[in-house]
Amino acid sequence: MLFGAFAIFVGLLCAVLPLAAALLMAAAVGAVVVFIAPLRWVTTLELILATVVAGSVEYFLGIAQANWVPYLLALLLGLRALMERKTLHEKKVAASIRSPRPWFILPLIIYFLTILASVGFNLSPLAQLVVGLKNNVFMFGVFLAFLAVRPFDTATALVWKALIIVACVQLPVVLYQKFFIASGLSDVGGTAGLSWDAISGTFGGSLLGGRSAAMALFVIMAVVVSLVAWRNRKISLSRLQLICLLVLPSLILAEVKAAIVWLLFSGTLVFSRQIRTRPLGFLVAVLMLLTVAVGIAAAYKAMYYDGGNRSGGYAELYDKQITYFFDPDLFNAGTRELGRTASIIFWWDQHDISDPVRMIVGHGLGASRGNSSFAVGEVAKLYDFLIDTSTVTTLLWDLGLLGLVSFVGVLFLGAIESYRLARRKDLPLELQSSIECAGIGLLLILSGVIYNRDALDASAVQFLIYFFLAILARAKAYGIRSPAV
Repeated sequence: MLFGAFAIFVGLLCAVLPLAAALLMAAAVGAVVVFIAPLRWVTTLELILATVVAGSVEYFLGIAQANWVPYLLALLLGLRALMERKTLHEKKVAASIRSPRPWFILPLIIYFLTILASVGFNLSPLAQLVVGLKNNVFMFGVFLAFLAVRPFDTATALVWKALIIVACVQLPVVLYQKFFIASGLSDVGGTAGLSWDAISGTFGGSLLGGRSAAMALFVIMAVVVSLVAWRNRKISLSRLQLICLLVLPSLILAEVKAAIVWLLFSGTLVFSRQIRTRPLGFLVAVLMLLTVAVGIAAAYKAMYYDGGNRSGGYAELYDKQITYFFDPDLFNAGTRELGRTASIIFWWDQHDISDPVRMIVGHGLGASRGNSSFAVGEVAKLYDFLIDTSTVTTLLWDLGLLGLVSFVGVLFLGAIESYRLARRKDLPLELQSSIECAGIGLLLILSGVIYNRDALDASAVQFLIYFFLAILARAKAYGIRSPAV
């Protein structure tokens, strides 16, 4: 009967809005697939949608609404995870034991309680609330899905392999963007943009500002996973070299300055275990990483900053491209953006203890969102410039100090605990490696919260956050429950 009613509704919709009817049918079929396909395959599909499909549709076809697809799939994944039936034996085991909670659980709970309090106090408009829930809540379904998936080691291995493949796929796309799109764009900045901002691989965005930082994060993570596998003698040196040869050129062409530091920092962490056992090998590895980082910096300077009025030494380059970040008065009239530090100072100037609710729990989900095809935030409408310049400022405006501290606490405590968990001798080597990669990834994401909004706006980065947290949660419970659980 329900199926018949749905069929009639779709038939009527076809007569009025055929495209909407087709999308509705596709969504219905997709939902059925999500609930019947093996969970480990659906979680991998979620990664592909977030990193390749949605971004490509947005960038090349101009359909920004495509970014809703991975978020909605994540929501369905969470619903399926909650509905997963346990066997009678598993229910008895779960009732008889008490698994230790990972450190990040407390700030995560506080974060979601802050969302509830902010929505309740501010009575956010429905459209703004829906957009806010999409960006802040829906991806939590990925975390629930990885807690429910079995066997976990198989699902994890699939994601790591898919991540490396995604990083390798970026090269042909980046080459096309560099030589056929960016080459025809301006480098004057402002409303004309910068040519290298159009190079973001399959991670989406627009010609004036793509998600190149998210792409760089995935490339770095692919290198980290490969380095860990090579260090543990799971892959050969030739395979490691091939992967690096395929993924690192994307970093050079995309001009993501943070990637230079990320690469050096994460690579050093990977080989830090060998400081005592193989100090010479550690030193050689660091020198090689430093050589690659310096080479990338030299390539950036040669391709993007030499010539015209942009030429100069490395000291001048540093002054122009790095120190601006700390300018408390920086404002770009062309893009209507405050500087990163300036935006934090502006938030502080607009709040005080006379209005503790707004200062502690913010103005409501989505209140600071300045660019949206669905719902511009209520607070964003009050200003002629964008106030959501980074994850930090977005959280401050939307969820206040409590939301920011709890969100940062999740990432920080997750990274710290991963350091301890990765050294547990009772864990399988594969799980230790996953924990190590997760901890490094959380640190990289944490370092970017003051720089961009990817931790809240980019579904690919949010996927990684909850995937990493799920790894830590499963590792914390390992040995208390069955290894397959």
